[in-house]
Amino acid sequence: MSKFGKRRCVFCDGQPVTREHAIPLWLTRHPLFSEYVKNFDHSPRIQLRTQPAGSDVMLIQPQIFGTPQLNSITVKAVCKSCNGGWMSRLEDRVRAPLNALMTGSEDVIQAPDVEALHHWAIKSSFMFQLVDQTTRTVTQEQLQACAANPSAVPAADVFASRYSGEDSIWPCHGKFVISRASELRHQLGVCGVTTIVLGRLAIAVVAASNEESKSRIQTKLDPKLARWDRLERGQGLALDGDAVAKSDVYDLTSPVL
Repeated sequence: MSKFGKRRCVFCDGQPVTREHAIPLWLTRHPLFSEYVKNFDHSPRIQLRTQPAGSDVMLIQPQIFGTPQLNSITVKAVCKSCNGGWMSRLEDRVRAPLNALMTGSEDVIQAPDVEALHHWAIKSSFMFQLVDQTTRTVTQEQLQACAANPSAVPAADVFASRYSGEDSIWPCHGKFVISRASELRHQLGVCGVTTIVLGRLAIAVVAASNEESKSRIQTKLDPKLARWDRLERGQGLALDGDAVAKSDVYDLTSPVL
């Protein structure tokens, strides 16, 4: 917000801000989205709990985004210029390769499509986090880089895998607080793990508030990411390994580390 209390765009600091859908409209109109309502495990949407997650990592308030009204959830945090500019162009750019991966008609995408998918996944993770500030881990530096220089978003990685569960569309997000085991009250940073299931495709975004926090959580998550492929800019992607199941996806956002 400005000093006068008016909201500013989280990506560019511009005004005025408008409402943007947490799930892009084109996805909510996708045939798989209706399957989400029928097939999603309707456990409590917000689980307010704190549990040990290793010697120096604490899992805080894991939230599962998902209600039959998910298509109507909006976030008032983005200006018209960003919403109708780079964000709209990104959705148009990623739709064809993403749809091919979602339906399973393609297992391989080329480097330019990987770069677009990487940017889209990070943007989507950040938008989900803005729905509920208690689960937010994204920093202002990361938000601004996402808009201005997506190849330079700090302390963030994107992973993808084939998905073997039911065809549906649903996101989850977990927040981790990283501290020293001997000094748990001293917070070193936070890390968010966002997973997005899109039909035959599963995406995971790991983004931390600093590189040290990311390194610590990444070390603990690496065994759980063994069947996921990291999206590398400048390289194509071939999803030819073993698919992950619903339990594998949940295990990233609400794990026992």
